[in-house]
Amino acid sequence: MKKIHKDFFYFSSFIGGVLIVAISVVIWIVFTPARITPIVRKQTAKYITCKSEIGSVELTFFSTFPNFGLKVRDFALINPVKGSMSDTLVRVNELIGVVDAKAYWKKKDIILIGLEMNGGSVNVYSDSLGHANYNITPKDTNPAPAAASKTELPFIDIRNIEVKDVSLHYNDLSLKLNTVIRNLSAKINGTVSRDSISGNVKVSTSMLSLQYGGEKLNTVIHDLSAQINGTVSRDSISAMLR
Repeated sequence: MKKIHKDFFYFSSFIGGVLIVAISVVIWIVFTPARITPIVRKQTAKYITCKSEIGSVELTFFSTFPNFGLKVRDFALINPVKGSMSDTLVRVNELIGVVDAKAYWKKKDIILIGLEMNGGSVNVYSDSLGHANYNITPKDTNPAPAAASKTELPFIDIRNIEVKDVSLHYNDLSLKLNTVIRNLSAKINGTVSRDSISGNVKVSTSMLSLQYGGEKLNTVIHDLSAQINGTVSRDSISAMLR
């Protein structure tokens, strides 16, 4: 009897290995970067009004198993606005989005459960009249629905958001707020459900500069590391900051 169990285990392992290899070959042949990249470029252009750059796109399988995702290399959004220090809104060396495979196969729901942003920069700018470089989506011509008496947040499961070595510059002239963050790394997970938000945030940065109201507030912090665990429910906040 033990020999039968042992043989069955080896046979199951062999079949499982063959299936994984077969699926990998199909994915490699059908969903090659050469085929996926033009499709993603075309679809991206439909949803934004600014210029975009996408180096290559590939489907991830083993690194995100049992879920699947897309890995985008050399991604950029370019939207020049007069007064901004750069014509580039976002430039990322590597961007990885992970989708819940179970939800997709069962209900065809695309649920983003993971997002990684590795190396790059973000430059957010808004002038005194509200002209911002992040206004990159087409205007909605449909009439807005009547405001509901009670609004609830949709359920969102944020299992993993990671940012590694990203620099951020936020400059809003109407608010007189100018913030610079260098070498930002962050890890975020949590949930958004109805009227509450809960989660964990870990951040570190080599330099954070904050300027508000011209010269009224000017602060620079070096080598900052922080961790926040908490919940926001309606008008109450319960959290711990280290």
